[in-house]
Amino acid sequence: MDNDETINSYRACFMSDAGKRVLGHLLLDAGYFDADAKTSEESAVRDFVTRILHNCGIGRKPQTMSGFVNKLFELGIEDGKKENQK
Repeated sequence: MDNDETINSYRACFMSDAGKRVLGHLLLDAGYFDADAKTSEESAVRDFVTRILHNCGIGRKPQTMSGFVNKLFELGIEDGKKENQK
């Protein structure tokens, strides 16, 4: 699977309202928004969800979970411009 196909597949998976809720839940459960991981296991889980976000085509860490999930699917994949995805 090439990079564009991977990004499109991940975005399709998490773009629905249910997908956004699941992604938000995964981020919270993984401690993605916590200041510091306490153990190597917590770091590994956080690294894994960071990889999921990378596969969705985003690499920056947001300030809040809801802000991140809502903005994720407004980002363009290739040029960074806002897409109208309704």
